[in-house]
Amino acid sequence: MKSFINKHENHGGNVPNDFLDFSISVNPYKPPFMDALFETAKQQSGQYPYYEELDEELSALNGFESILTAGTTESLYLLFMAFNGRVVVPRYAYGEYTRTAHLFKRIVIRSEQPGKVAKSGDLVFFCNPESPKGNFHPEQEIRDFVNTCLSKNAIPIIDDAFVDFVEEHKPRIYDGAIHLRTFTKVYGLPGIRVGFFFDPYGEMKKNRMPWSLGGIGKSFIR
Repeated sequence: MKSFINKHENHGGNVPNDFLDFSISVNPYKPPFMDALFETAKQQSGQYPYYEELDEELSALNGFESILTAGTTESLYLLFMAFNGRVVVPRYAYGEYTRTAHLFKRIVIRSEQPGKVAKSGDLVFFCNPESPKGNFHPEQEIRDFVNTCLSKNAIPIIDDAFVDFVEEHKPRIYDGAIHLRTFTKVYGLPGIRVGFFFDPYGEMKKNRMPWSLGGIGKSFIR
């Protein structure tokens, strides 16, 4: 098997097409609708990809307001544009939490128990299942984390990027928590940037960039 050292990116997934990539945690099995997806995208490539109607359809399907983004990374930018305060993250976590926070000149606090060290106004992250460790936390533990943050007037943020890999588990929304979701992990399509967020405070969507998904992302949702 050939090896490859990525010297230019901190994030994985930037490898030649003929390599078997173990640098990112995504489904290795591609969905059966790939050909139809790109055919639809080709037909729509001459149009601006408005997707407010898709927001409404996804919200109806999920049972809560779901705002589409170009993956979780765009959601992070919207989050830091909408809310001030420090950023509290687990000691081992997705690197974009910290990198994006630093772009917005935020103080970043790392802790094994982010909810317990949170203060008023903090944005407090919890990824479940965890990235990169893979630990899955039960409902009561997440509920306790959310309640602890809210009792301190901090904002709990739950990253559900890998929750679709948990067998016999139905994802849930916790009152008062912002949720970040992505389709790219479970479908094995990190190059097609599609995700969504739930923001009970109604602030993040005010800063959303128009057309960020592009035609392929819109076709994926369709």
